[in-house]
Amino acid sequence: MLRERQSGNQHTEDQKVVNEFLTHLDRTGDDDILFIGATNVYDELDDAATSRFEREFHLDLPGQRTRKEIFTVQLRKRSHTLTDENLTKLAKVTDGFSVREIKNVVIDASRVAAFEREQAEIRYDDIRQALIESGFNE
Repeated sequence: MLRERQSGNQHTEDQKVVNEFLTHLDRTGDDDILFIGATNVYDELDDAATSRFEREFHLDLPGQRTRKEIFTVQLRKRSHTLTDENLTKLAKVTDGFSVREIKNVVIDASRVAAFEREQAEIRYDDIRQALIESGFNE
C-alpha cells in the first residue's frame, strides 16, 4: 500500500488512498493510537510514509539455529523421518531463507511425498526435491 509513488506503477486512485492514509497516520499520536506496521520490502516504501514513523526496527532473516527450529516447528504435526542431523543440514543450506520460504518448502515437500511417492511421511529427500523445484541450488 505504501510503495514509492514515483515508481509510475500506481494509479491515481491508489495515490489518493495513500495520501488519505498518510493524513490519518499523521493524526494517530493526537488520538492516542499506536500504529504498528511490518513489511519485508522496506526499501520499496514511500519516503513520505517512513518519515512519519517515530521508531523503526529492522529484523534480520533467521540465523541457522532459528532456521533449524522453524523446520522443527513446521514438521512437528506432520509425519516425517527427518533426524536432528537432517535438520541441522537443512538449516545450513537455507541461509537467507525467510520463515515463509521455509514453511513453503515443508509444504512443497509434503506434496512431493503425497503426490510423487504416494506417502504421507516426509523424508529428507522430499525436502531436498522441494528446494530444487523452488529454484534452490545446493
